Amino acid sequence: MGSALVVDDDPVSRRVIAHLLERSGHTPMVAADGHAALALLTSFRPAVVCVDLRMPGMDGIELVARMRARLGDRMPHVVMLTASGDADDRLRADAAGVEHYLTKPIGSAAVAAVIEPLFATPLTGQRAAGAPTTAAGAASTSAAHVVSMPVVAVAAGTAR
Repeated sequence: MGSALVVDDDPVSRRVIAHLLERSGHTPMVAADGHAALALLTSFRPAVVCVDLRMPGMDGIELVARMRARLGDRMPHVVMLTASGDADDRLRADAAGVEHYLTKPIGSAAVAAVIEPLFATPLTGQRAAGAPTTAAGAASTSAAHVVSMPVVAVAAGTAR
């Protein structure tokens, strides 16, 4: 299947998203922050990057901007996973070229509906920073590309 990079400072969130991707047959790598993600991207070319918005040192928006500067037309698909439903955060993510903005907690239904199709989409066809969102028929500044699927339960450090 496809490869993915999960970037989140919260270890439980990293494990949950990586587990959901593995269950779908993908190969996830994980990074605890933006700097670690950029280091991984020197040798690892994921089809999809799932990135948290709020992380210490470098937030998800800055990470996406640095990735875009480094990778150009080889930029992977980007899905922002965040607890923030703030409209300004959504607009900033959209302006940076984030394709989907998902609110946590995220479950397997969201992975199937939003993230899974990205693995079949060529990287050259994904949108540039500031371009209108076309994925899943969402409008660029509307809440239509915000999905909240609270179906992940975390108990004793494992996802169910």
